[in-house]
Amino acid sequence: MWSLLCLVSIPPLAIAVKITDIQGPAFLSPLLGQTVHDVTGTVTAKSSTGFYIQGEPSSDIRESYGLFVFSDSSSVRNSVSTGDSISLSGVVSEFRPSSSDDQTFLLGTELESPTNIKILSTGNTVAPLLLGPSPRRSPPTQQFSALDLVGPDGWLSVPNNQSRVDTVNATVQPDEFGLDFWSSLEGVLVTVPSPTATDFENSFGEFWVYGDWPITGQNSRGGITLTFGPDGFPDGNPETVIIGSPLDGTDNPSISVGKKFKDITGVVQQQFGFFYVIPLTAPSVTSSPSTTAPPTTLTHSTDACVITIGDYNVDNFAPNSTTVPQVADQIANFLKTPDLIFLQEIQDNSGPTDDGVVAADVTLQTLANAITAAGGSFAYNFTEVISVNDQDGGEIGGNIRPAYLFNKDKVTLVEGPPVGGPLDGNQPVIGADGKLTLTFNPGRIDPNNTVWDNARKPIAAAWQTTDGNRFFTINLHDTAKSGGEPSQGDPRPPINTDVTKRAGQVQVIATFAQALLALDPGASLIVAGDYNEFVQTRSVFAPFNNILFEVDEIANISIVERYTYVFDNENEQLDHIFVSKAVSEREVEVEHVHVNNWSLQLSDRASDHDPSVARLRGDTSLASSFTVLAVIFLFFFPMSTPALEILEEGYLIQWVGQDPSTGQPFKPSWVCKGDCAEELVDAWEAKRKYQGGPVVRSGVDQPCGCAETYTWTAQQHSESSGHWLEDNELIKSKTLRGVYVELRESDPRSRNHVGSGRYEGAYKNQQGVILSILLADNAAHEMIARVKLLDAQGTMISVPIYVLSPVPPSEPGQHGLILKGRHRGSVAKVREGYEGRWFVSIGKSLHFETAYESLARIMVDIENEENVRL
Repeated sequence: MWSLLCLVSIPPLAIAVKITDIQGPAFLSPLLGQTVHDVTGTVTAKSSTGFYIQGEPSSDIRESYGLFVFSDSSSVRNSVSTGDSISLSGVVSEFRPSSSDDQTFLLGTELESPTNIKILSTGNTVAPLLLGPSPRRSPPTQQFSALDLVGPDGWLSVPNNQSRVDTVNATVQPDEFGLDFWSSLEGVLVTVPSPTATDFENSFGEFWVYGDWPITGQNSRGGITLTFGPDGFPDGNPETVIIGSPLDGTDNPSISVGKKFKDITGVVQQQFGFFYVIPLTAPSVTSSPSTTAPPTTLTHSTDACVITIGDYNVDNFAPNSTTVPQVADQIANFLKTPDLIFLQEIQDNSGPTDDGVVAADVTLQTLANAITAAGGSFAYNFTEVISVNDQDGGEIGGNIRPAYLFNKDKVTLVEGPPVGGPLDGNQPVIGADGKLTLTFNPGRIDPNNTVWDNARKPIAAAWQTTDGNRFFTINLHDTAKSGGEPSQGDPRPPINTDVTKRAGQVQVIATFAQALLALDPGASLIVAGDYNEFVQTRSVFAPFNNILFEVDEIANISIVERYTYVFDNENEQLDHIFVSKAVSEREVEVEHVHVNNWSLQLSDRASDHDPSVARLRGDTSLASSFTVLAVIFLFFFPMSTPALEILEEGYLIQWVGQDPSTGQPFKPSWVCKGDCAEELVDAWEAKRKYQGGPVVRSGVDQPCGCAETYTWTAQQHSESSGHWLEDNELIKSKTLRGVYVELRESDPRSRNHVGSGRYEGAYKNQQGVILSILLADNAAHEMIARVKLLDAQGTMISVPIYVLSPVPPSEPGQHGLILKGRHRGSVAKVREGYEGRWFVSIGKSLHFETAYESLARIMVDIENEENVRL
């Protein structure tokens, strides 16, 4: 007997699913696409597109226990209230906006199409997870993702976009990586304790903070600076988080860097490319920075040796900009009118009106006039290279470009080369006078190279100081980061828009610098401006390696104070100053003046960049044979004419070529050891060794000294002034014995004179040598000098010091006592003289220029009175 077997399809049992099961230990849900039932949790918050529920945490901290429930139905959203314990069904999904522009955002786990919503209880309270230091949970402090560690620069490695978080879908490591940490708390109600703002609010009122937990890179304002971490990778500061728009519809307060708040409670959610804490209500401010930025301490100097330089992106600056008075005030009163200013984002004379105007002389003159009106120390001159209309990027019609302001009483453009046109490529050359110069001054660098398409072309210029020292500058503004993808997005490392273009631009600059330094390895070169890149992106700046050096490093600026820009979670440096080796080996001073990013509110800023100021001391000046490069330091001017060989220790240099003024070979001249190329020194020492002579090394080389601009005048010997022989430093140096002096007429203040002769004016205009100084025991007595006259009899007299004037050296080979300046009291040997100045040496490695009258001739071999002869 046959029986009929019926196969009946029985639906599977609906098994209750926990929130932790939905979230899972990886970035994507293990239940993606599945319909789940009896999901239970308590409603912690509601938004305009859904609500958040939270269940019990599991023992696995990788699994989030919060979840966003999405619904476009107002009736569904209104069916629940905060504090309701509910169960529901829905479809597990991973969401990001469908726009092609948003495909770099991370996916966010959600429950869609909610059904079967049941209210289990009401009025429940969910305690937020209080973040903080151990034993509480806090975010890691350096890396965003394990996927970033594919190159030496971590999340800034190039090439980027090597993988995708959602494609790899790795198990999260919340104790190691920032994205993993915040992903493990997705949908969870958290409290950020005592948060501090790291930037200003964005256009939606959102802002970044860090809480009371371990952080890195904190600067003096309270922001977080982009730095290198202890493992050598750039530190992305994932311990920060963005605070979104409050869920209750209130408005966030205005924000500034360093502003502090009461604890902020909200839910964690991935949106718009970042992990947010969306606050339940507007945060309450507890304190705000009370001060704005102080002015620079690197002030303008009347000393011809000291030059100050500024670097400032003035943000689409036009003649009719509302920021004209503010920028002018900043330059006059906070930058203290630097002698040379590198400007970026100077618009043409008609501003953003796209009318074909390309010149910016009116713009620059407007700024120069405004600086004077704001109290500037002098009236600026300016120079620029005009643009081709709408070919340099930036605001349409604005034709932004780099330009210079300069104080003509301190620096001027080297004469000869014409100003370049927009398509003229500048090159370093040796001019007809044998000096390093440029084909255009100023002129653009390789303007037809495709790396500059729709970008600002850099301009190079040759300058000289009032005493003839020459130096070179490059002012640049590289392609912007506009359109860069979020640091917490799906592509890893994050997409750094146009980074390869900026790398190419840096390479072009490096090639130009190499060409200039090939003609003169000791040339001083400064390359400053808006690079639109961090030095932590080392691959971009690699072409500068061993060619140009960053001044923040040279000046030993604290790494957390190196910032000129504020964006998202970090205070960062886009504006840099690099210098050639000759400059890097000398003292450098630099300050970043936070006139904009220390503003108390966003609307107070004149620009989104902070300017920098540097001060340099140009030391020595072998006439016009020096090149200098400027931006903000103390350094010495090395020779620009190529050296042939060293003739004498110290060093006496024979130069290549002929002096165009005489048609004869250049005369040898003295140069610091530190300014001689290594191959010249090696050749000299090999020569000395071969000849059997001693090879003298002076240990740590002294820098060339600044020209001592001390001039002796008759008034300085008058009754109203202190006398040079009363100088305690000279007395203490014990070098007054042997100094040559000249006697004046009788001093009416003199009283009783002691010694073998009585002076009453009989020896006026005669010269002698000091043998000793008798110090007065009280103010009622005068200081007496014992002097041997240079006459046939060797007359010995004792006279008041007030009748003695110093006698300068008269020819090379003599020695002089330095009467004023940093080397006061030292004895120098006169090497050569010209145009009212001596070039002198102290020891074997310290050489500098000084005025004739700055020295008093001294007899260095005096052992007894018999050595003093005519």
